[in-house]
Amino acid sequence: MIFHRADASGKEFIVNKYSIIIALLSIEAFTFNAQSAPQKARQHVLMDDQWQFIQSDAQGAEKQGFDDTHWRTLDLPHDWSIEGEFREDATNKRRRWLSSTGIGWYRKHFRLSADPKEQKCVD
Repeated sequence: MIFHRADASGKEFIVNKYSIIIALLSIEAFTFNAQSAPQKARQHVLMDDQWQFIQSDAQGAEKQGFDDTHWRTLDLPHDWSIEGEFREDATNKRRRWLSSTGIGWYRKHFRLSADPKEQKCVD
C-alpha cells in the first residue's frame, strides 16, 4: 500500500506502509524507554512537628548556628497570641481581647541532601 500526499506547494510525498510501521514502532520504543527509566524516590517530609519557639526578640536567631536548645518545642499550627491573658483593655485593635503582642521566633531544624540536584523543595 502506498500513500501519496502533497504539501501546500504541491510537492508530492510518497509514504508506504512499512515507513508508517517503522515510525509507529520507533515512537512506541521511545515511549516505553522513557516510562521505564529508573526514577529516584521522592521524599515527602511534613514540616509541622518539632519547631522551636520563643516569645521574645532573640538577637541572631536568623543565623544557622544559633543556640535555641532552651526554647520551647511545639508543633504547628500554633498561635502564641492566644496563650496570653484575655483582657478587655487590650491594645491590639485587630484581635480584640488578645493582649499578647510583640515579637516571637519560630525555628525548624532539618537536613538537606549534600547533592544540589536533590535539594528541590516544594510547598
